[in-house]
Amino acid sequence: MMKRTMPDGRLPILAVFLCGAVCAQAAAQSALTLIADGRSAYTIVVPDQESGGRTTQAAEFLQKCLKEASDVELPIAAETAHAEGRPAIYLGATRAACRAGLPVDALVNWDHIKAVKGRDLFLAGRDCSAATLDRPKAEYLGTMKAVLSFLQDEAGVRFLMPGPNGIHVPRLDTLAVDAGLHVERRPRFLFYSYSRPQEPIYDIANNYFPGTHYRSWSGHSYYRAVPKEKYAKTHPEYFALIGGVRTSTQGHLCISNPEVQDLMIQHMETYLDGGYEWVQIGQTDGYKQCECANCSAMGDGGERLLRFHRKLAEIMKQRRPGKRVVILAPYGPVQEPPATFKKFPDNVILEMCRYTPETFDAWRHVTDQRAVYVYNWGSYRPLGFLPKTTPRFAADQIRLFAKNDVLGMYKCGFGECLGLEGPVYYVYGQMMGDPSLDYRVLEDDYYRAAFGKAYAPMKTLFTQMYKRLELYVSEGRGKMASSPEDVISYFFPPTLLLSMEKNVKLAQALDESPRVAARIRLVGKELEYVKSVASVFHLCHAYQLHPSWTTFDLLAEAVEARNRLIDSFYEKEGRNKGKMITFDGWPRFLGNAGRDEVMAGGKLGAHLAAPFNWDFALLREKKILPGTGGKTVRVPRADGITLDGRLSEPTWAQTKPEEFVEMNMGALREPTQFRMCYDDGHVYLGFVCENSAIEKMEVEPLGEDGRAWIQECIEIFIDPLGNRDRYCHLIFNPVPNSRYDGRKGFVTDPLHPLYNKNDPEWDGDWEYAAHVDAANKRWTAEVRIPFATLETEPARSGAKWCLNVGREHYAGKTHRGKKDQELSLWSPNLESRSFGAPHAFGDVVFE
Repeated sequence: MMKRTMPDGRLPILAVFLCGAVCAQAAAQSALTLIADGRSAYTIVVPDQESGGRTTQAAEFLQKCLKEASDVELPIAAETAHAEGRPAIYLGATRAACRAGLPVDALVNWDHIKAVKGRDLFLAGRDCSAATLDRPKAEYLGTMKAVLSFLQDEAGVRFLMPGPNGIHVPRLDTLAVDAGLHVERRPRFLFYSYSRPQEPIYDIANNYFPGTHYRSWSGHSYYRAVPKEKYAKTHPEYFALIGGVRTSTQGHLCISNPEVQDLMIQHMETYLDGGYEWVQIGQTDGYKQCECANCSAMGDGGERLLRFHRKLAEIMKQRRPGKRVVILAPYGPVQEPPATFKKFPDNVILEMCRYTPETFDAWRHVTDQRAVYVYNWGSYRPLGFLPKTTPRFAADQIRLFAKNDVLGMYKCGFGECLGLEGPVYYVYGQMMGDPSLDYRVLEDDYYRAAFGKAYAPMKTLFTQMYKRLELYVSEGRGKMASSPEDVISYFFPPTLLLSMEKNVKLAQALDESPRVAARIRLVGKELEYVKSVASVFHLCHAYQLHPSWTTFDLLAEAVEARNRLIDSFYEKEGRNKGKMITFDGWPRFLGNAGRDEVMAGGKLGAHLAAPFNWDFALLREKKILPGTGGKTVRVPRADGITLDGRLSEPTWAQTKPEEFVEMNMGALREPTQFRMCYDDGHVYLGFVCENSAIEKMEVEPLGEDGRAWIQECIEIFIDPLGNRDRYCHLIFNPVPNSRYDGRKGFVTDPLHPLYNKNDPEWDGDWEYAAHVDAANKRWTAEVRIPFATLETEPARSGAKWCLNVGREHYAGKTHRGKKDQELSLWSPNLESRSFGAPHAFGDVVFE
């Protein structure tokens, strides 16, 4: 129990209060007064020999907050310098805490204590280094957690957003705590680990604890244990056999190889011996299993991986008793619980990447220990840098995790929208500390603390936005159209954007105190970005309905306005050129993402395509209104094609070259042409692919049905019926024995598992040949496809098909080490970044 008074008469929402005159009088008699009438008799006392300055850091923060709240600055002293008999706020593992019988030495992880003994207040937690072989600065700041808990519960301080402007410190006339206060608290969840912390005070206050004991590789440890840079050339047998080829490019290992298993064990031991308690094991994304005889004997698909990971865990249990192995499931090819065994050994923690009630129930028998891999946030989701969740969603998820005894969470994305998702982050963090809290009370507490006199319009702003997003978090993920265009257009319509904008302006006029004003500006700046993205989509819809130069110009201005806005987020000159500007002291605005990522709208599923990347100047110059005309290629008969990849036969010269464009009508660096012809039994395609840096082109044979799309390649989509409801998909690289094929739409039974899905098991009877012409900085290729393999009659004059052809060009590595990819298509796709969209296919007319 605690008592404090505030100038506006409000009492803290999360505190427990006595009601009525009698109770108030009793509370006053049992209260320990720390500050009153601008004075205090208390000293903040730290241990004489503290750990790495951690307790002093907590003391200085406590001193600063209390001074801001009351204008009273409590002195800080080492324990031996503190005058005996004077009251104190003891921090950390002091001798006084031991004399008071507090179990300070028994605290682990982020445990902490708040207790009153006589006239003294004790705030303590575990303060120590958590250094590991690759994280030398990791530490536990348990006393800081105790201090922050005290400031929240007893002084009404709120840690709303990262940074000084995110801290709400109410004015206090009196600060008093219950004389019987004794709280020993262990956070409900052991960790909320993520690679990019926001800011230590914010993270610790909101229970976003780093997983200092857990070595995770974002789910993918295989290539950490067996790096291709080290073993690809000397030990190709370590890597998966796919399509008859051992390849290190595709990211997969030959897990039956005893030496690979030894390397994986050694890798785990290295980190467990280097200070970690848990270590993760997980296959690479896009998993394709090794096809060698020994691997095939281990089972198939997800079952093979479950059995293999179980074997490694059993070995680790013997070799490193007491340590834990973390296995991701369900994830990737592992979607169902194991069929060939019932339970993992007791050193296994299951890190669940799907976490519905049904999934928890299905996997409950497999292990008693579980964590989760959270996909709530991140710029890879369709909404990119826009808000994605609601307070109710956050509360429901935390309660679900608590009900299912989840130990902790690893996030895959967090913090890219600190203003517009601030209430959600706050609710999530506070309920990680106590899942029984009422999210509605927390949410309202946030609005009052964050926005002061502007509470009403700002609450209206968030309430309207969350009402719209509720459908997304409750029904939309995975059940509705997931392209950025569909999602952003629906969840951020013009009426909502204009209302939110209006409420920001109202709020700015109501409260001009510096911190509140900074918070409102942050919300406003994020809203400006949201509106800039949504406006492009709304104007694009107008253009699609009424394509004209008038609507084209309006759309162009919206895209250019968004580009100017994004440019304003970054330094333009000096040492920090290209770095994100720090607005009002806010750390990590838009997640501190680089300009290219923000310009693209995010990563993966958030990538913005047309019209954001249209080359408007070129389209004006060429007088092209995108989407108003289709592509058609006319195909003459041919004779005498020899498949050598050179296009040297006279027949090719009689065909018309067709030019590729950037797939969404953007700028294109490396041109591509293709030609077509046919004879009685085959259709032929010829390609000329310019490559100004061909000497740096890296390609290797990936075998039959390998992941040919991960390197320089051509993709062909052929619909021989011309109905755009089925097609064959062919991919090849400019190197022998490296191709993929599949098809979609040929299964017509709605009950068949491959109905309306891609069938990668289809193997077409087709050939290709490629030739690298280094002297002319290009590579060329020829493809021969029998009509029979397309299950169609030989083409006759006048026959019409549908087709698209695309190129994936890789120009090297970006500054972050990823491949710099350029996508081009013959018939551009203006709606998504997809080659295989039948609506974008062009027409083929045989002559």
